[in-house]
Amino acid sequence: MAEDRGRQAAGAGAPARWAMFLLGAFACLVLFAMMALTFADVLGRYLLNRPLPGAYEMIAFMMPLMIFAILPRVCYREDHVTVDLLEGFTPSAWRRWQGAAVNLLGAAVIGVLAWRLFVQAVDNGRNDEVSTEHLWPLSIFGYFMAAMSVLACVSLLVVAVQHWRGTRPAVDGRSGETGS
Repeated sequence: MAEDRGRQAAGAGAPARWAMFLLGAFACLVLFAMMALTFADVLGRYLLNRPLPGAYEMIAFMMPLMIFAILPRVCYREDHVTVDLLEGFTPSAWRRWQGAAVNLLGAAVIGVLAWRLFVQAVDNGRNDEVSTEHLWPLSIFGYFMAAMSVLACVSLLVVAVQHWRGTRPAVDGRSGETGS
């Protein structure tokens, strides 16, 4: 279903497909590292009475890395959670315009998010703000989240144009399948 939608809409060239693959692989690696770190911390805490120092902070920083790394891919494949309140009222002929409008709105929201994350990252860098335990510079994480938000915004704009041109299949919200 979602994979079919991603393949049908994969009008992107090889570089875009590789970028999406690499972002997905990076998010998977971060998720696996979070799992391994949590497992090691729990083992150390309950079996050896020695938790991993700074594990909580490492996991707290890995979470946004994973989320923001996968965000452009989720936006491009339209794998995000949707609410189909207007689906029953929208004529089939308007679905592509609805897809374009919804993705343009999403691009605007993500664009504002990218801008604010960038502003915050600049402030963090200017003030030399660091994490409490490992003393990692906070600005690096802010710049990463802002960059991934920009990629997600671009992904949403591409999807909006594809809907507008009619080159991307409409998503039928009632069944989760792609429709015409």
